[in-house]
Amino acid sequence: MSLINFFARNRSERPDSSKPFDSIIDQTQKSGKKNEPAPALPWNGGPSGIVERQVEPGLWPFRIYEEAGVDPKDNKALNDQLAATPELDQKTFGNRPSAVKEADKALEQGDDVFVLSPERLELLERQRTALGSASDKSKSETERDKAKDDLVVAIAEEVDLATKSLTTATWPMRRG
Repeated sequence: MSLINFFARNRSERPDSSKPFDSIIDQTQKSGKKNEPAPALPWNGGPSGIVERQVEPGLWPFRIYEEAGVDPKDNKALNDQLAATPELDQKTFGNRPSAVKEADKALEQGDDVFVLSPERLELLERQRTALGSASDKSKSETERDKAKDDLVVAIAEEVDLATKSLTTATWPMRRG
């Protein structure tokens, strides 16, 4: 069996095999249907509890926080959001050092800034605490093991929260 027959075996019309391959492709019938984009269903949405924006002229972290619904008069809430963006996080996280005090001034156009929901911020703080305890050599092995367990639980809860928007059942789900 020739290559041409292999690729064309299910076609009703056979292309002229005396022509170059590109011409053979052009001879095949077009269905007239264009590829349509996938439907925009809720499970195609992004993760829950997080907003990602890019810095652009006039749109800096604190304005991004305000547009995402953080009260611009609540300095604690605004400063808590710094933890969502690694370059702005003023506390260490595992082996990642803390950002300098004026790190927001070093951001450039196109840099990502993240805004977390209160639930995700709380989970981030639990992960930070657990990482600190798990790596603290002054703690007992039992305490470090418990901290590792706490870290796994906090990560699993964050994944559950993030995938909340992906779990809307719009079709019958199979069980069994």
